[in-house]
Amino acid sequence: MFPKRNFKIVNRKIRKKGKLSYSSKSYKNPFFSKKKRTSLRFSNYKFSLKTKLIAGIASALIVLAVLFLFYSNYFSIKKIVVQGGGRIDPAQIENMTWQQIDDNFLAIIPQKNLFLFSKKKLIKNLSNKYSFESLAISKKLPGSLEIKYKEKEYAIIWQENENYFYADDYGLIISEVNLLEISQKDYPIIKNDSGNFIMDKKITVENSLIEYAKQLFIKFKEYNSEFKIERFVLDSDVDTVKVTLESGPTIYFNTKEEIEKQISKLLVIKNEKLKEDYNSKTYIDVRYGDSVYYR
Repeated sequence: MFPKRNFKIVNRKIRKKGKLSYSSKSYKNPFFSKKKRTSLRFSNYKFSLKTKLIAGIASALIVLAVLFLFYSNYFSIKKIVVQGGGRIDPAQIENMTWQQIDDNFLAIIPQKNLFLFSKKKLIKNLSNKYSFESLAISKKLPGSLEIKYKEKEYAIIWQENENYFYADDYGLIISEVNLLEISQKDYPIIKNDSGNFIMDKKITVENSLIEYAKQLFIKFKEYNSEFKIERFVLDSDVDTVKVTLESGPTIYFNTKEEIEKQISKLLVIKNEKLKEDYNSKTYIDVRYGDSVYYR
C-alpha cells in the first residue's frame, strides 16, 4: 500500500465544450516548499574597537614588511660572485648581471632587490650569448648573487661560406670565430658544401659524417709527416668525407668503410706507385673496396 499524500486544490475551473467538460487543477506539494534565502552581510555585524585596532595594526605591519623586504637597501644586491673557467671571461658575466640589476621592470619591480631579481631572465640573456654545459644562479642573504657555470667544450670548427664557428660534439654552435685568430689547429675544420645550413644555432648536416671527420682528424695525427690536413669537406656526395691537404690531392673517404684500411691504400698508392707524381694529382679516391682511383 502506498502512503496517502495530502494535496491541496488551489484553483479549479470547469470549462464546457459540447458534451465534454474539462477541469484544470494545480496542485501544491507541501513537501517541496520554497526555502527562504539568507544573505550574509558584514554590514550587519558590528566589530569592537579592539578588533578594529588589531586589524589595523596587522595591516600596517604587513605593508611595512613588504616595503622592508622588497624596497629597503638591506636586501639590495651588493656583491656578485662568479665561479667558472675556460674561454668565457667571468668579468663579462658579472657585467651583464650588473646591467640587469640596474634595470627596473615597469619601474615597480627593482632588479637590485635580492627577492625580486629574475634569475630566469639572467639565465636567458647569458645563454643567448654563451654556450654552457651547466649554469646555476643562487641568491645569498642579505644581498649577494652566486653564479656558477661550466662552458661547453669545443669539438670542431664549422665553416659555412666565409664564416667559421666553434661547435660542440652535438653539433650545437658555441660561438663565431675569426679564422685568423686560430693560432693552432687543435680542432678539425669542417667545411659545409652540402647545402644544409645552420638553423637555430644547430648544424643540420648528418652527425655521422661529422663524427667520421673527427675520427679522421685523430687518425691522421699518426701520419703527420706524410699528410698535412687543411680541412674536411662535406658536400652532396653520399657517405663521403673529403680531405683537403696543405699540399697534394684531395682524398675521398667512404664513411661506411674502415679508416685504417683506406689510409693503408692511400699510403701504398702514394709511396709505391705515384711517388714524385703524387703532388700533381687532383684527387685520390679510396672509397671502393680494394680499388684506388686518381686523376
